[in-house]
Amino acid sequence: MPTPSISVIIPVYNAAPYINACLESIADTTLIDWSDLEVCIVDDASTDGSDKVMAGGLERLQQLGIGHLHIRRLSMGPSGVGSARNAAIEMSCGQYFIFLDADDI
Repeated sequence: MPTPSISVIIPVYNAAPYINACLESIADTTLIDWSDLEVCIVDDASTDGSDKVMAGGLERLQQLGIGHLHIRRLSMGPSGVGSARNAAIEMSCGQYFIFLDADDI
């Protein structure tokens, strides 16, 4: 699989009501080659079931053929949005970063 040009970085903390709308907004993007995109999501130890809620949105992104999809959960309690973004950047391989918050649409 080729290295993606664009990495979408999404930190998540207790965003169950919003995360699927955020993922849907990525899926609704029309000006992109899906194989040239990766989505990196870091769950910063959410306690509201965000990981379970986002499963449907992630499935849709996989069906679109996104080149890379990375999900990581920080297990040592909430570390803050900066730490979650940094963890997502560390696991990404894109040339350019797009930063979204879990409640962005």
